[in-house]
Amino acid sequence: MAYNVKKFFLELWRFKGSLVMVLTPLLLLPLPLVINTSEAKCAYVMILMAVYWITEVIPIAITSLLPMVLLPLMGVMESEDLAKNYMKDTQMLFVGGLIVAVAIEKSNLHRRIALGVLLLVGSKPQWLMLGFMLPTWFLSMWISNTATTAMMIPVVEAVLQQLTETRKLKQKKISGETPLTGPSPRNSDVSLNGVPAIYSVREDKDASLKYDVTDLNGDTHSSSFPTKESLDVEDQVFKQVDLKDKGEFEVREASQKGDISGYVPVSKADKEFIQLCKGMSLCVCYSANVGGMSTITGTGPNLIMKGQVDLVFQKHGLESSGVNFTTWMLFGLPIACICLILAWIWLQIVYYGPRKFLSCFSKDKNPDETAAVKRVIRAEYEKLGKMKFREVVTLAHFVMLALLWLTREPEFIPGWAAAFTKGYVTDATPALFIAILLFLMPIEWPEFLCCRTCSKTEKGKSKPVDPLMDWYTVQHKLPWSVILLLGGGYALADASGESGLSKWISQQLVGLSNLNPVVMVLVICISVALFTEITSNSAVTTLLMPILADVAEAVDVNPLYLMFPAAISASFAFMLPVATPPNAIVFSYGRVKVIDMAKAGIGMNILCVLVVTLAVQTWGMAFFNLDKIPWETNPTNVTTAASINM
Repeated sequence: MAYNVKKFFLELWRFKGSLVMVLTPLLLLPLPLVINTSEAKCAYVMILMAVYWITEVIPIAITSLLPMVLLPLMGVMESEDLAKNYMKDTQMLFVGGLIVAVAIEKSNLHRRIALGVLLLVGSKPQWLMLGFMLPTWFLSMWISNTATTAMMIPVVEAVLQQLTETRKLKQKKISGETPLTGPSPRNSDVSLNGVPAIYSVREDKDASLKYDVTDLNGDTHSSSFPTKESLDVEDQVFKQVDLKDKGEFEVREASQKGDISGYVPVSKADKEFIQLCKGMSLCVCYSANVGGMSTITGTGPNLIMKGQVDLVFQKHGLESSGVNFTTWMLFGLPIACICLILAWIWLQIVYYGPRKFLSCFSKDKNPDETAAVKRVIRAEYEKLGKMKFREVVTLAHFVMLALLWLTREPEFIPGWAAAFTKGYVTDATPALFIAILLFLMPIEWPEFLCCRTCSKTEKGKSKPVDPLMDWYTVQHKLPWSVILLLGGGYALADASGESGLSKWISQQLVGLSNLNPVVMVLVICISVALFTEITSNSAVTTLLMPILADVAEAVDVNPLYLMFPAAISASFAFMLPVATPPNAIVFSYGRVKVIDMAKAGIGMNILCVLVVTLAVQTWGMAFFNLDKIPWETNPTNVTTAASINM
């Protein structure tokens, strides 16, 4: 009987997504049917979307379309008014910035930048980690965190593989053994009863894992491992296998198919090397997450926050919240710099130890390893060849866009936007201007008139040159779902105001005014950082920003005081592979386990939350007057919330 009950619930659990999808709207029906007010109907849609966003039972982008269907049917808002929220200025800024980012990826400029930085920083493990982190951090300011990580991780793997081979050769020289040739990433040499050998792992038809051990005498020994299913190992990672008299080895990874990537002898030196590999892998995803908070286009939550806070200030009759590319960098870039340095130090302490970290300033004790690593990086860089025309043009457009953003409205001096009608030019304008130019510029030097190169054309005839950017690439690489997510959030916020739900929430939260503001910021940062570990950071931000705006009004504080740190904290996804795509990419390479990521991530979360809380109370308060409410300070003259004191 107990077995049947257990089996029933196990079967039920397999359909948990379908159950959530069907039961959630049914259980929430008392809100629109029994209470039957505009506030209750809007709350029904908000809670339903929150559950769907968190559980992802349907794609996040599709959930974002629910306001367009449910709110008009319930009589909360007209469809025409809701539709305007799905293509606002913020979405246009996102599109323009992302097209430039896609162009950088297409031209391979990001890889040249990354390898160039690695050549500059040196090849000692401690500095090598910083070398991986700096370009990842910088590139993630401008292009997708996911794309940056996907580009950097193969470089990290190539370096770690070279370190592995160098260590093997060094060990064999010491022991006087003949080195084995043709090593494979899937095969690691070990010793069998004192005789060097190679484990080759395969999967037989009976689904059991087989391994053949061939020693230097030419003898082959066969045996098998238990399958993943029989061991029931969490996260498809075998932690350790005792091979009895054959010695003890640590198994680095087992994929879902059961193939095991390698066996590393568990000695002190090898344990240190395994720790080195873990630190090198994690530094990439951590620096990508940190870099995204530096600029307003760096990651989705930043743009979501800008859009929501603009709505709040416009509701109070102000032209803009003052949150633009320049003002965001004034707040976010120092936080990102501090968090990057802390991440570098923290990973060194966790995986190398304090003593090894301090040794980065001493003389190199392993010149062979560092020289080998430098050769690998140099070889990868030389594969790129000379800087191509497309890279030069893309770099020029990228620099031009950054300068246009920074100088549009720097607040402390008049920007170039002052030459045009006030309020008409936003950050989306230069972003789309540069994006359009990319479709006009040629991908290579045009072969026309004086620029004609006879050797490259048939009979010296000129031919048309493809543009630097094409729509096919944009269509396939631009994350269109984020545009719908932004629109869904704005539609929900708009409906909350129209229905009176925002006012009702504000009235319920008046009691929070008794809390110390610093404590409030700390609690918000911790909550967002934990919440974003289990669900999309964009979904979390879209859900929380309107609520935080209501909280700010209820407790009589500047909305930026709560919304800025919450948006930054949405990037603190360090603990779990599912928290963010960069984490998942690093985890998929098998060098880190869930426990490794959690161990390093919890420290990162604590450090970064403290940094953001400090930032709000110091330079955030000084630059943006966060201790004042803009529409109450001087309602007749104030046009921006972020009036900078300089």
